[in-house]
Amino acid sequence: VLGDGRSGTFDRIFVNLRMMRSLDESFKIVLRVNFDQGSAAQMDPFLDLLEAEFAHDERFCVDFHPVGRWGGPNDAHLAVCGLDEGQSNSFEFGRRAVARGLDPTGIRGKLLPGGSKCYAARPYSFVIGSDGTVYKCTVAFEDPRNHVGRITADGELMLDTAKHALWIGEGADKDQGCRSCFFSPACQGNACPLHRMDTGARPCPSIKTKIEGALRGVAAEEIDLSRARQPETV
Repeated sequence: VLGDGRSGTFDRIFVNLRMMRSLDESFKIVLRVNFDQGSAAQMDPFLDLLEAEFAHDERFCVDFHPVGRWGGPNDAHLAVCGLDEGQSNSFEFGRRAVARGLDPTGIRGKLLPGGSKCYAARPYSFVIGSDGTVYKCTVAFEDPRNHVGRITADGELMLDTAKHALWIGEGADKDQGCRSCFFSPACQGNACPLHRMDTGARPCPSIKTKIEGALRGVAAEEIDLSRARQPETV
């Protein structure tokens, strides 16, 4: 829903996705699904819609994330899931997606090398604003540290290397605790560079603290995928 409270963008986005599906080109689309307590209870009809449009098309994958309170005047009014509930729902929705022939990359991807490293900590990842301002992070647009450059009228990328280094220069390279951590290959000490800059604390990702549930979720997904690949017997 847009700022006017009436119009929205869902239909337009879905039309664009259908048009991309009709192409023969190779690409990768991540359908990020944010959910709160209300929408979590209504996830199955939405997954049915995704199944009808994108099942067994490996170019499309789904990634589930609980809505959080990230700052702002309406934070207290958001019906967010608790940490355990949000993680559990993400695992469960991944299983339901697999059962529908969809590819849930969220949990499995976060366990791969670099999979839990924040996009803002990657030197080649940028957010381009409509006015040409270049950012690293999508939750700190008003933070001057996040204004790392601009796009000129000629299309040239002009970077403030000192600001850019704030986002990509920390992590496991300088944190001894991160270097000795079992999860370091996945997050590389940079699950959230903004958290480290603001607090000086190690930004451990939630999937690390819930590693047992994550591994069980991936195992369950693999079992479901194996069953789906088996030919039906007559």
